[in-house]
Amino acid sequence: MIPNSAGGKVGAPAGLADLNGLQQGAGALMIDGGNIFNAEKAYKDSKLCNLLMAQYIAHNHSTNSTPITVIAWSPGLVIPRSNEGFFRYSRKQNPIGQTIFAFIARDLLRICETTEGAGKLLANLATEKQLETTKFQYWCNRVIGLGKLEFKQTDPSPEASCLKLAEKLWQLSAKQINASIA
Repeated sequence: MIPNSAGGKVGAPAGLADLNGLQQGAGALMIDGGNIFNAEKAYKDSKLCNLLMAQYIAHNHSTNSTPITVIAWSPGLVIPRSNEGFFRYSRKQNPIGQTIFAFIARDLLRICETTEGAGKLLANLATEKQLETTKFQYWCNRVIGLGKLEFKQTDPSPEASCLKLAEKLWQLSAKQINASIA
């Protein structure tokens, strides 16, 4: 998630601080060490972690003899008409609010991608040959106007581009995995 994208500007911003929650280990409420759970921030933080992990893999597991292209992508806001998808649990907790939100975002403002459209974006990324030219790419489907989305390669936020933070996330995640296996 790009914290300065449209979705990143609404509500609590993404931010991992020094990964204090991950350093605490199992039971931490937030990855940044916060002691109040915020579902929206946790979601944004998870997207930030995805970008950091993708960049870490691209920079540290690619060699001249075996180049690896790592592609991260965001299809944008996807609100299906069915009761499935990302908002399926929110609909159970707040059916009226989610119905109103979906109607405004999807039907009135038309700032959402369809489920089928999101799938096509991913399929195209997986099959395009020009994507093999760099180690890391981030593609984002941005709202550029009512009913208009633009899918293009984008630079992640400064925090999502911090290789030092990416390395620390990698190491702490490996430590958590090893601890759970032992």
